Amino acid sequence: MAKTKDELNRIRERWGERFIRGDYTQAEISELTGISQKTISVWARTDQWQERKNNRVGTMQLIGEQASAEMEELNRAIQARPEGLRYATSEECNIKLKNLKVIQLAFAGVTFPDIIDVCEKIIKFTGKNHPEFRETMLSILDKFQQEEQNRYK
Repeated sequence: MAKTKDELNRIRERWGERFIRGDYTQAEISELTGISQKTISVWARTDQWQERKNNRVGTMQLIGEQASAEMEELNRAIQARPEGLRYATSEECNIKLKNLKVIQLAFAGVTFPDIIDVCEKIIKFTGKNHPEFRETMLSILDKFQQEEQNRYK
């Protein structure tokens, strides 16, 4: 059965993100999806999969390094205070907490597509044992993904 344009776009986005993360090659994506190598290659070139893959690692590392540098600067400023006053203010504590979250995410490399991938694996697992839930779960995942993408537009 031929895939609809929406189905192809979903496949293109999901498998593009998997390529960018380094999970699969174009040939593996073609084999796993049943879509021709030529089409996968066109998608990769059009959507700049390789460039995005190269930039992803550098960007996450840069974000983590910047947050670490901010944390070090804040700690130096706190330590420069007179003895007995070397405590972070509540605003400084909030900044430190936010920076820690950024550092953790940057160095863990967890992205929205990673979360979607885990959800798909759960759906696949559940579908084997309870096929009646599969379509409902896929529908919920699609709605979640659309809402999340709309949030950042």
